[in-house]
Amino acid sequence: MEQKISISISKKSNGKFTARFLNQINRILLISKDFSSLQELNYGLQNNIKLLGERGNYELKKPEDSNRFYYSVLTPNREHFFSSELFTTRSAAESSIDFMVHNYDKINLSSLSNYISDKTNKSNISKIGSISTLVHELTRLSNQDEYTYFFRGHANHEFKMIPGIYRKQSWIKNEFNFFKEIRLKCPGEFHQSTTAFQSLVKMQHYSLPTRLLDLTSNALIALYFATESILDKDNDGQIIVLKVPKKEIKYYDDAKVSLLSNISRVEYNTTNDTNTINDINLEQLKHFAKLDGAYLNNITPEMLNDVICVKPQMDNPRIIRQDGTFLLFGINGVKDNLSKLSDKFKCDEIPDGLIIKKEEKQKLRFQLANLGITEGTIYPEIDHVANYIKNNMY
Repeated sequence: MEQKISISISKKSNGKFTARFLNQINRILLISKDFSSLQELNYGLQNNIKLLGERGNYELKKPEDSNRFYYSVLTPNREHFFSSELFTTRSAAESSIDFMVHNYDKINLSSLSNYISDKTNKSNISKIGSISTLVHELTRLSNQDEYTYFFRGHANHEFKMIPGIYRKQSWIKNEFNFFKEIRLKCPGEFHQSTTAFQSLVKMQHYSLPTRLLDLTSNALIALYFATESILDKDNDGQIIVLKVPKKEIKYYDDAKVSLLSNISRVEYNTTNDTNTINDINLEQLKHFAKLDGAYLNNITPEMLNDVICVKPQMDNPRIIRQDGTFLLFGINGVKDNLSKLSDKFKCDEIPDGLIIKKEEKQKLRFQLANLGITEGTIYPEIDHVANYIKNNMY
């Protein structure tokens, strides 16, 4: 019979959280150390679960004045991370250790992440009602040379980090048509867009759905978008914070950028029961990448399953004004399935973002205007500037 290990989360009287690992008859196998929050508990377990697979990490102990035994699981720094219940005999404790070593990989941590996600209450996330509060919250970000922080503002805190092309099934099926038609009908606009990525940036500029997601390195710009009250005056906004390792940031002319961007040019495959990128389409993908100047000989489906952070050319006034950067999404096996945003970009200091109070959106917009952040400055095109003058200056 396959052995199963389940997880139980409890909150102690001191407000700390702990995880218990249970066997099939709900006997406690291990108890984790205490954590200050559910998010901290999840992060700790995800990063230390592999300790259970090494027999050398276990330390068998016998308390003074007791005939019973227990064991601890230690980190490389010899910190006690997990502890067992008491056993009546040494052999019983050792049998439990053997069981954990051989079965730890059956612990379903994804269910733990889902549980914590469901339990995380938005009311526990910091709420922003003024720029001074935002600045205070951002002091939680650490000064680490190997990372760069990026921000994204959502007018509705329930919005997901999903690129526009995946918001409708019909759009992803016609992604390659979007790419061709806009260049066909507006060739003058794309005269200087010599790569697929540059074309996607231009398409994103004009609100055509793409596999790009806008970011900014300026938290105040993100706040502007999060305070959009016309579209979502009845909902709290949100600022998402991403912590991107500098070594993971790509530039617009990188070969990986070309590879993922040119997925947009590959036709949605309807010749078989699946729309898997097969060998023929991979050849097509190599051809399109070659047009960008990227010579890729051995493309595998695994290479396409990624999300990367890309710095564009600063040849667009809007990108310059908005301190713009992009997330570029690949595919997970088939075009219908976008790649998942990796935890490698998760900001551990502000993991759940910042909530923007709906009732304070108008006040925040006024504060932003006093700092020179308005529709007319972040959208430098003449129609937006004219709209700002009309609605705000006279």
